[in-house]
Amino acid sequence: MKRPSKNSDAKKPVAETTKSSTSSRKSAEHKHSLVVSVKDDHLDQIDEIAQKLRKAGYEVDQVMKMGGGITLQGSGDPEANKKRIKSIEGVDAVEVPVGYQVAPPESDIQ
Repeated sequence: MKRPSKNSDAKKPVAETTKSSTSSRKSAEHKHSLVVSVKDDHLDQIDEIAQKLRKAGYEVDQVMKMGGGITLQGSGDPEANKKRIKSIEGVDAVEVPVGYQVAPPESDIQ
């Protein structure tokens, strides 16, 4: 019968190790992208709106001044985040971006 080695991992309770890896996986699963459209009459305030989003805990990826859009990352429930962001003055719409994938050139169906 083998004895456990004397490294630090052998001394950690199994439940503690499982709990930490599960919680980190859980937070990564709940991260999502959102696209915010700014009202035309608030385009000159787009940087301030982006700052409000940062202060609210969102990770702002891009501020598109010419188009009036802000892309960001959020966590938790996307629908709850959409409602929360929509309540910020100057926000016109909040959407979950739609993704698509093109088949590789060598595939049978194009």
